[in-house]
Amino acid sequence: MAGTYKFDTLTVVYFGTPEVSTYGLQALIDDERFEVKAVVTQPPKPVGRKQVVTKSPIHDLAEANSIKVLTPMKAADAMDELAEIDAELHIVVAYGQILPNDLVELPPYGTLNIHPSLLPLHRGAAPVPAAILAGDKETGVCIMLMDDKMDHGPILDVQRLTIGRKTTAELLPELMKMGADHLPNFANEWAKERMTPKTQDHDLATFCKMMSRENARINWEAPIDEIERMVRAYDPWPGTWTEVEIDGVWKRLKILKAHLGDAGSDISLKTSSEGTRIGVLVIDALQIEGKNVQSGVEFAKTRKDQSWQVR
Repeated sequence: MAGTYKFDTLTVVYFGTPEVSTYGLQALIDDERFEVKAVVTQPPKPVGRKQVVTKSPIHDLAEANSIKVLTPMKAADAMDELAEIDAELHIVVAYGQILPNDLVELPPYGTLNIHPSLLPLHRGAAPVPAAILAGDKETGVCIMLMDDKMDHGPILDVQRLTIGRKTTAELLPELMKMGADHLPNFANEWAKERMTPKTQDHDLATFCKMMSRENARINWEAPIDEIERMVRAYDPWPGTWTEVEIDGVWKRLKILKAHLGDAGSDISLKTSSEGTRIGVLVIDALQIEGKNVQSGVEFAKTRKDQSWQVR
């Protein structure tokens, strides 16, 4: 979709919302080849126990750099204003909505997206947890040209990263920083018609859905290595959980950090001088419903050598 504009600086509208989307915006702000004409982000919303109405991180960054901010309830509602802004390129990074195709195709150089997976694997809303849950050895980040289907467009750049025992909370920022580091050069090369994106092999595509709290409930009949991957995949949200019977009352137990030990088969919550575990799953951090977060060792010190049912 290359256009015929000649430019000293490439004009951009940037779509993003959470902290991880600020990396790409900052990279463009810092690069003299680009002029960010506007930012589109989710509207301010109530946050925390006191429900304080709070702007998104990308909103704050844009205002700090005197960039126009649009906060439509639906991206399509900003279509007329974006047409008036008339940017040469749109860039989408964790915006939080699916863009209508008319908006994707609005600028002459189309719309680029940073997607944190090795496309065509894990298309969809939660690719980093999906890669961990699948037991993938590596993941990555792609800069792609958006089209009328979800994460379907051709790819400009791919960077790879070993997963190891990393959590989503660790992997996602690392991947998005990698993508942001490469974004200015590849956006510039694309707009100057110096490269041809590579078509994805659509026969290899896999898909992931939005996460929910119920997805993160542990089924103790599942293989224990799958459960350990759940703990890493659902950190920080929604947090892997089960229920434990303490003092005759069933309470939700969040398992926030864990690793596989070398002994234990009984599926019950046990404490000892060494810490807290369920079978071979050693719990490094946990939270009992109504209580503060504790390390497994701290919890074991208060209830040493005890055992509770889990379900």
